[in-house]
Amino acid sequence: MKIFRAETILFLLMLMSMRNALYSEQTEQYKQVSCAVHVHSNYSGGKNQNLSEVVKKAIEKKIAVLVPTDHAIMKWEYGIFPLRNLLKASKSENSILKLGPKNYLEEIRKLQEQNPEILLIPGTETAAYYYWSGSPLKGDLKLNDWHKHMLLIGMDKETDYKNLPLLSNWNVGKFNFLAFWPVLLMLLAYAAPDKRVRIFLFAVSALILLNNYPFRITGYGQYSGSKGEKPYQALIDYAGSKGALVFWAHPDAPNWAKPVKVGPASIATKQYSQSLLENTGYDGFAVFSEGYKVTGAIGGPWDKALMEYCAGAREKPVWAIGELDYNGEYPKNMADIQNMLWVKTLDKSSVLNALKNGIFYVRWAKESWGVNLLDFNVKSGKRQWLYGRELPYDGKPRIVISLEASDAGQHPAKINIIKNGKLLNTMHVTLPGRFAFEDFSEIEDGKSYYRVFVDAGYPNYIITNPVFVDKK
Repeated sequence: MKIFRAETILFLLMLMSMRNALYSEQTEQYKQVSCAVHVHSNYSGGKNQNLSEVVKKAIEKKIAVLVPTDHAIMKWEYGIFPLRNLLKASKSENSILKLGPKNYLEEIRKLQEQNPEILLIPGTETAAYYYWSGSPLKGDLKLNDWHKHMLLIGMDKETDYKNLPLLSNWNVGKFNFLAFWPVLLMLLAYAAPDKRVRIFLFAVSALILLNNYPFRITGYGQYSGSKGEKPYQALIDYAGSKGALVFWAHPDAPNWAKPVKVGPASIATKQYSQSLLENTGYDGFAVFSEGYKVTGAIGGPWDKALMEYCAGAREKPVWAIGELDYNGEYPKNMADIQNMLWVKTLDKSSVLNALKNGIFYVRWAKESWGVNLLDFNVKSGKRQWLYGRELPYDGKPRIVISLEASDAGQHPAKINIIKNGKLLNTMHVTLPGRFAFEDFSEIEDGKSYYRVFVDAGYPNYIITNPVFVDKK
């Protein structure tokens, strides 16, 4: 009997050793690298810093991957009916389409050759649509939804930028044969018996013809009210067809939620966290720094989207990403917000794969110190894995997380474990340390998920992407 027990214990220890060895072998194949997303240069909003200066600053901060995301287009127009294209006010600022996507991509390519110690992946910040409300005569003219933005990451072809389905991009307008209808009016002018009538009709038809130039029609106009989510879904679908990743930018941004007077008009963009639930096919959203209070809050739109995925109502999960919105002046430290990716090799394909599949966590830190996540995994039976992965259920899940402070000091922190959109447990800990929690709650059939929010005092935060557990 004693021999049997000893053999049994030895066998169980061997199984545990094999399981841990398998996990170690899997994780050792990966390395953790930092990735900075949403950075501007003088191609758009970069406060006169060129791309070379941006790359230099990133290298100084030891950032491994940099994703420049200059604005695709920065153009607004308001015209007076019925000659909106002739009697109009227009404002245009530097952007990729204005300065040339070929130049933008070529400069990134050259900088990559000159700086092999950092990986550069081209991207762009887009505004799919805007619309006007009110009237300049009444003094209540308002530009709506201009700051409802998405980040497209990984597009590296000039034509893909030129054909972006954006309201202000006439490259994508369809030829409109009906725009030539004033020619019929010109023909009538020649047939008119009175010379003054002929001159009048010819002048009117010529004006309308000029107004209709360039004889194209876009999918959505800026004078017919809100089009809801249609322009954004169209952009998501287009970007996906070009192999680009799509992330909603700053969905909780408060600075334009109330109208701000700019010259003769006001500008306003309501917070758009609900867009996560009303669109499909995108890859994620920016949780830091303007997405964690509403969109990424426990039980918020992010959790609801993840629950839709678990229920089979959404084709793929939604991941949380960190964005800087760096313009050379703010934030002062380009390393404040980073995406810590797990990749096998540091190349474009591996980085895009990590971003596409949620194999990363998001870190926000002070310049003096921050929290480092050394390990986060969920174990179920014989298997365990990192964020972004899906495990078959084989026993009560056990969540393990290892943390340290970048200054090697001791700091208090809260580890919030979220399961299926609800707070499962909060651990009050002191860094550094390795902490574990076993979920003894009921696990329903189907997919469940766990994610972690580490709070070591603003802004020392970490948010992990979820690990899914599938109970058949």
